[in-house]
Order: sequence, then structure tokens, then C-alpha cells
Amino acid sequence: MQSAPEHRPCFSRRFQGCRGGLRRLALTPPDTGRAIIPLICRDESSTFTFAKRCLADGLYVAPIVFPAVPQNAPRIRCSITAALSKEDLTLALEIIGKHREWLLV
Repeated sequence: MQSAPEHRPCFSRRFQGCRGGLRRLALTPPDTGRAIIPLICRDESSTFTFAKRCLADGLYVAPIVFPAVPQNAPRIRCSITAALSKEDLTLALEIIGKHREWLLV
């Protein structure tokens, strides 16, 4: 963002749109103030299942488990960029919603 400040407004819209979409899915990710939105999972198995099912539907999300995060706090990391279109985010939210049963809601 520092090297391309003209992307800030677009990124901000995409980021807020994604967070709003997650709230509509009854998901409340912690506000990290960063471009990565964590989705907390029940356990490591659920984390990998969620990531695998999302990938099968065309959405890559990063499963993060111990030792990268605390032992009982596995999560999915969703990265938001200004390059994503509204359609990209809409599809991503649909896929996340489809598999949300694996998340800690």
C-alpha cells in the first residue's frame, strides 16, 4: 500500500465488504487491522477439511495450525487485496458460507 497509495480506497471497500459479508454469514472474525482475516476453526481436522472443501469449490484459503498459532486455536487465513473484484468476493463468501459448519461459529 505504501508504494501504491492509489489502491487504498479500493482495498478499503473490498476489505469492509468482505467483513460485512462474513457478518451476514453470522461469522465474526477478530478485527486485526490487517489485510488477513482469520476464521477460527473448532480443531485442526476441521481446519483442514474446511480448506480442502473450499479449494474443491475454487477458493484457496490458508489453514493455519500449531505451532504457527496457539495449540487450540487453529484458523483459516483469508487474504484480501485490492486486485479482487466484487464478483471474486461474492463467490468467496458463497463458498465460505457453504462450508461454514467447519468453523467455530
